[in-house]
Amino acid sequence: MPAIYELREGTSLASAVAMAGGLATTADGQKAVVERIENHTTRRVEEFPLDAEGWQRTVKDGDVVRILSLSPRFEMR
Repeated sequence: MPAIYELREGTSLASAVAMAGGLATTADGQKAVVERIENHTTRRVEEFPLDAEGWQRTVKDGDVVRILSLSPRFEMR
């Protein structure tokens, strides 16, 4: 759920997503994007896969985490 969460230092992405209630049914679950401000001057954006390593990345104060959503296309069956 989109919101602002207070996290302890060293919180993993997996823990932060769990705290937020888990992934929505419309979440792709394959990629994440983290926006981070470093030293109050530089904005860095990282996109990475949500594999075992990706879920263990730590999130920091001020990070904006986006989990990409499924394609809005519909399949006809």
